[in-house]
Amino acid sequence: MKHLFNVPKPKSHYNHYSNTQSQGALLCETAGFPNSFDDEIQEVNDAYTDRMSGWDYENYQKACKVFNGSSMQNATDDQLKDYAHIALKTPIRPDHVRIVHYFNVSNGYSCPLVIAVFQKQN
Repeated sequence: MKHLFNVPKPKSHYNHYSNTQSQGALLCETAGFPNSFDDEIQEVNDAYTDRMSGWDYENYQKACKVFNGSSMQNATDDQLKDYAHIALKTPIRPDHVRIVHYFNVSNGYSCPLVIAVFQKQN
């Protein structure tokens, strides 16, 4: 069955809790990120970065190292796929990755949502 992805807001020049237009704004995505996925042949894993770092801090730090000190917004497709594969602990490297900016409304901390799409394994 096909499912549509939510369309993020356009990229924001200032991703911060004081800029409400940045809540739900696209940070980055791999080329050709699909509008939908078919759950019969694809899987989707997603999580907020603050949760990932809380679940397994060492693993999350390892994932962040794929950016080589650069920001997510400047990452290559390969870096985004490697990051999501490590951080989300997906069984295989994802085909597509999208990262959407969110912030925790309670404390203002940034907590982007990472979405990874990959082929189901038999």
